[in-house]
Amino acid sequence: MIKGELIEAYRTLGISTDSRLSEINKIYRKLAKRFHPDSNAENPDYSHDTIVRINEAYDLIKESYKRGPGFSVIHDYEVARGVYNEGIKKGYSSYDHLKARAREQEKKREEKEKKGREAFEKIIEKTVIERKNEIRDEKYFGLISNTAYELISCYFDKNFNNAVFRTRPQTEIKFKKYIEIYDRQLEEIKSLTPSFRSKLHSERADNAYEFLKSFIDDAVKGCPVDVDRRAQAYQEFQRVAGAYEKFLMFFFSVRKIGMEEILQMFKKPLDAIENFLQSFPESPLTRFAEIKIIILGSMYRAFIKKV
Repeated sequence: MIKGELIEAYRTLGISTDSRLSEINKIYRKLAKRFHPDSNAENPDYSHDTIVRINEAYDLIKESYKRGPGFSVIHDYEVARGVYNEGIKKGYSSYDHLKARAREQEKKREEKEKKGREAFEKIIEKTVIERKNEIRDEKYFGLISNTAYELISCYFDKNFNNAVFRTRPQTEIKFKKYIEIYDRQLEEIKSLTPSFRSKLHSERADNAYEFLKSFIDDAVKGCPVDVDRRAQAYQEFQRVAGAYEKFLMFFFSVRKIGMEEILQMFKKPLDAIENFLQSFPESPLTRFAEIKIIILGSMYRAFIKKV
């Protein structure tokens, strides 16, 4: 099939070379009906010659679409001519250039596949290494976790959360010794955190340290009774403190707890704090309520949130 013949076929049907096959079929049916001898009884010879040329043109165009919808020999011809001309400019014969182009495309495809495999292998390797580090770090984080459980449960077991009780002479001495032990343990945790290799446990260890430090700071400083003299505001804040302490005492005293139960308990101090902040947004006690949110947040990221 020659390019010129195909172009002439398109001209015969009066359509452009980029027409779709559905459009070509529609035009063909219209022309066939118009020039059919039965429709032109007055000039049968002219009708016969015209319908023959229309049928030949239509068959030629349909032949160009055999390789699939939208494909034409004109397109094939132009691509081949472009490849050929490119090869001539580089001093190749058309066959040599086609082989060179095929090799070049195959090489690019192989390089692309290779890069894809290498990227995938790196991801897998990184994931495997990270998982190994997580397994290794679980043992070290277990030490931090056990220390936190011992320190916090001791705080509540000894009733150190009762500020009035702590002012008693004997209790005051015990509390000072407890703080000394607490500070030493805190320094050991801080020195241990750089040894973590996995991102997961490294972040958990940092949050565990921040939780323990902010917890004891808040416990030692406490909340002055006369910060807000409004009885309603102070009573509401006491509810916040009660819900906060109840959750921490519950979490660090009972080891085997279901996640659903933990989250339900965790929600109670958060709801109490939110209610207080909405009810008394200008109270000086909001600062102390917000500190408890920070403490609960670092505690959650260290001991509840796993990923």
